[in-house]
Amino acid sequence: MPLVKEEGGFYDRDPREYDLKEGVVFPGPYRASINSLGHQLVYYLANEVEGVIAERFVSGLPRSVDGSLRPRDLDLMLVSIHYEGQIHTFLRMLHDWGVPARKEERGLQIIAGGPALNNPLPVCGIFDGVVIGDGEEIIPRLLKMVVEGASREAISSLDGLYVKGKRRVKFQRASMEYLPEMQIMAHFPEGKNSFLLEVSRGCSQGCRFCLLGWTQRPRRDRSLRQIEEQIEIAADLGFEKIYLIASDLLSHPMIADIMKKILDEGLRLSTPSLRADEVSDDVIEVLKMARVRTITIAPETGSWRIKLAINKPMENGEIIDVAKDLKDAGIRKLKTYFILGFPFEKQEDVKESAKLASDLSSIGLEVEASVSQFIPKPHTPFQRLPLERPEIYREKVKIFELLSGIRVKATHPGRNFVQAVISLGNESLGDVLISASSGPYRASHYRKIAMEKGVYLDYVYEKNRSLPWIRAVSTGVKRDYLEEEVRKSERFELTPSCNITCTDCGICPMRP
Repeated sequence: MPLVKEEGGFYDRDPREYDLKEGVVFPGPYRASINSLGHQLVYYLANEVEGVIAERFVSGLPRSVDGSLRPRDLDLMLVSIHYEGQIHTFLRMLHDWGVPARKEERGLQIIAGGPALNNPLPVCGIFDGVVIGDGEEIIPRLLKMVVEGASREAISSLDGLYVKGKRRVKFQRASMEYLPEMQIMAHFPEGKNSFLLEVSRGCSQGCRFCLLGWTQRPRRDRSLRQIEEQIEIAADLGFEKIYLIASDLLSHPMIADIMKKILDEGLRLSTPSLRADEVSDDVIEVLKMARVRTITIAPETGSWRIKLAINKPMENGEIIDVAKDLKDAGIRKLKTYFILGFPFEKQEDVKESAKLASDLSSIGLEVEASVSQFIPKPHTPFQRLPLERPEIYREKVKIFELLSGIRVKATHPGRNFVQAVISLGNESLGDVLISASSGPYRASHYRKIAMEKGVYLDYVYEKNRSLPWIRAVSTGVKRDYLEEEVRKSERFELTPSCNITCTDCGICPMRP
């Protein structure tokens, strides 16, 4: 049975009554797993396929959360990898379960997916296949084929499934029609978890560093009808709070009405990071009605030249005005996200970011800054740009901390390095990942293993490096479009959002 009292799952089933025993794996602790809508979607999708019993697996447990299956009982695993560190965690889980990491050494099929695998090359020797993009449509097809006894070669031919050697696998963008009519409700001592409601997927803004903004473009909104039905389901199931999920929440044309509907059903709400330039009077009024006390915004930088280079132009004065309005609406704490380490960033740009953080604090809000390092991501305009050396990044963080005068949480440069290595790597990295997973998730450890295996890792610091993933995956965005975006960043020139006009990136047919 589950770790805590739980509702909404599938319990007390006899695995012998099913043709396919499948594990839905989240490489992390139980609490994190129930706050992952992607993990839950795969779980419900799999259990809707006739002949399939699917149960959840998380780190630290020798058997499933649902209680019936052990790893050795499984015919298939589906794994969600949301960020690069989860690859390390998953490989540790396999070791603890006694399952070989190399695909040719095991009979169990393992299929993975998630945003961290949009470059599948480093893990192609570990996973039997990688779902590129959304899984709502490919997962049921895949499971039906396995149940019907399809060969591995036939499964490998599925559109949207990358296997080693396959070329130009098309990124899958789901129709956004599927949402389950239930969710996992866990009863913790401090209360229930939140109901997870995806309002939209992707983003149309075109920030040049952002992976989701280029693989999941343009933004796709769920219909108001579907969202309202989900809110009513949450209330009927006994949830007390809804967490809204979206990369660009406030761009949904009906967002204020959606938030009001949540309150009308007697539920509380919380939001992801918001774009300050989209916070309207209607939204502020609803946040006040909801008695929300903490809001997160992501200025990324306080420097106007960096804003232009990354294509995220928000005037600092506008951000501060919005923060004042939020304070007047009862907001007490403001969480902020900043990025340091763009290769074109100067010390003066860092100082301007610190000043913006300080100015926000001076209006009477409790302000907290989360500082992360710019990490080049595949399929983005900045995919060829170099990672900044750790000593330079550390110095910038010190300047930000000193001048902002607020609480700062900064990502660790060593972990940033490992993340970049995995993001930008090729097939030669697979053995390094497997061997390194037996030790800590640290740059020094990964470097030691790579040196022993003769694998070069400092490509992350090189400009204009090769792009091996473009042979494996096609997002639909034209390569020359990405290259022109880099040139525009060098000219500090903006590209309008897809919300305003189509700039013919290649994904959509040109609009008149």
